[in-house]
Amino acid sequence: MSKKQLKRKLFDSSVEIKELQRQKRVLEKKLTQSTKEKGMKLKRKDGNLISAIMKKETNMFGENTAMALLWEQQRKASGYKKPSSMKWHPVFIRWCLSIYLKSPGAYDHIRDTGFLQLPHQTTLNQYTNFTDIGCGYNPDVIKRLLDDHLANVPEEKRICSLLFDEMKIKSGLVFSRKTGKMVGFTSLGDINDEINLLEQQMKNESITEPPEIATHVLAVMARGIVKYFSYPIGYFATTSADSGQLYNIIWDGVAALEMSGVKVLAFICDGASANRAFFALHKLQDGSNVSDDGVVFWTPNRFDKTRRIYFISDTPHLIKTLRNNLEKSSVNGTRNLMVGGKEIRWAHVRNAYEMDLNKNSLAPGLRKLHKISFDHIHLTPRLRMRVNLAAQVLSKTMADYLEQKNQQHTKATEDFIRKIDKFFDCLNGGHVWRAQTKLKKNLKPYYKAEIEKTDPEENRLKWLKDVFLKYFNDWKAETLTLNMEKEDQAKCCISHQTLEGLRITVNSIVHLIPEILSIEGVKFVLTDKFNQDPVEEHFGKQRSKSGVENPSLEQYMYTERKIIVSKSNMIIKRGNTRGRKDKKTVIDVNDTRELPKRPKKRKIIKTKTAKTKSKNSKI
Repeated sequence: MSKKQLKRKLFDSSVEIKELQRQKRVLEKKLTQSTKEKGMKLKRKDGNLISAIMKKETNMFGENTAMALLWEQQRKASGYKKPSSMKWHPVFIRWCLSIYLKSPGAYDHIRDTGFLQLPHQTTLNQYTNFTDIGCGYNPDVIKRLLDDHLANVPEEKRICSLLFDEMKIKSGLVFSRKTGKMVGFTSLGDINDEINLLEQQMKNESITEPPEIATHVLAVMARGIVKYFSYPIGYFATTSADSGQLYNIIWDGVAALEMSGVKVLAFICDGASANRAFFALHKLQDGSNVSDDGVVFWTPNRFDKTRRIYFISDTPHLIKTLRNNLEKSSVNGTRNLMVGGKEIRWAHVRNAYEMDLNKNSLAPGLRKLHKISFDHIHLTPRLRMRVNLAAQVLSKTMADYLEQKNQQHTKATEDFIRKIDKFFDCLNGGHVWRAQTKLKKNLKPYYKAEIEKTDPEENRLKWLKDVFLKYFNDWKAETLTLNMEKEDQAKCCISHQTLEGLRITVNSIVHLIPEILSIEGVKFVLTDKFNQDPVEEHFGKQRSKSGVENPSLEQYMYTERKIIVSKSNMIIKRGNTRGRKDKKTVIDVNDTRELPKRPKKRKIIKTKTAKTKSKNSKI
């Protein structure tokens, strides 16, 4: 702006200020006159009484409580003629967002009935649209993770595991009016996209084909080990990512977290072939990260060479695959499990269920296998996805029932089930007092005193390595000595995919837990932290909020942003995870941190000089 324009602007501002001051004086005069004409002078005694009543009404709720905040916000909002003038408390905004994102219709009903004065949907949308949607790692989301969960956490306790899994989506293309692009193509990150483009150019020198249409979404989530949090930090549109693509995607996620001050200690995923191949890519030239049984179970952290990142195959998935191996074990089945010359058969489990269900017994209806139902024994593809059905079949209760029947041909099955039950308990401790409430000592947390013991019966880590894993390794070695074809030898043991997952998980847990306990201030470790239940819950929320089993990529993007904002405590009852029923919503009314919201668009104001220049250019 020129000097003349600045002077003119200063003059206009001074005129505007004088006019506002004049209006203020007029209003004050009217208010004083109205008070003299219509007001009533109170006696000192009456004035004290009214003051006491007002004070009592103000403090009728406990200090720093949710009810006190609600009362204060309603009283404050009723004093404004224009609702848009109200500045809402950040905690109240969070509460309104949690209702609005669960059910916009319910929120509108509460607001429209007039019982409560709530922020308009436009106000809430500024917070839900706090960042742009899109595949990849979003810096705004990672910043939100740090602000919400790790703001006051010491650096040494900022440790987490990185979870990743794929979800099937509806294939198709949608035009985005906001970005002007087609949504639905694969997006695997800059490095993978450039590699795919290079491969296309090598095959067809002059023709560049468009990206493939996505069929899956790969979700990446950070889960706290000491501090509780599970936060989706990124997602990618894929056609089922291979090991090379996973390598670039996951290490980009590690970089984003490590550069933000969050230490990654483990990668956790299911036992898919691409995931196991991804682990194998990290094999060092000297073989120092290969276990005695031949699996790669850790890799150096490229951002801090003094730390390791361990690989863990999701324990609930391993339990399901172990049950599937047992289910297929029969004379004519794809498995013919046999250890020490004794058979391990699904028929033993089925017969135990039928004997327990016998209506001709002396006490019909009084069952020992009371949790085992028809669905546990007669499995369908959907039922095979449920972890609880597998865990209840491969349980101590089933092993005890087989032991009580004292049949020699079921001894190997009983031993197999008992070992798997203890393995699952050793890796499923989710609460400090869970061992007492469930009456299962192996569910207790891991303490330093335990891991220093040498007896496998007193040290669960030693039992996992020297008893449980040795049982499967000896079993595998035994099958290789059998005088039969290689294909028949393989049938006599569990699948190599499941065995590899067990080896990776046990070796990692045995080394990782002592490493965590060596951190100053860490008293115990809960092994429930080392599964991918939060990812399964996250996918359940995606399906629930989208209203379909397989949402489109665009639906996934918008729902992802809403889930991040709401941090919903919704428990998915129809999923293959039990949910966190012990988690309660706690409202901290003293939390005055401002929520991130959509930045306002800057308005471009054209000056008179600019307008005249544009007119001259047109002429």
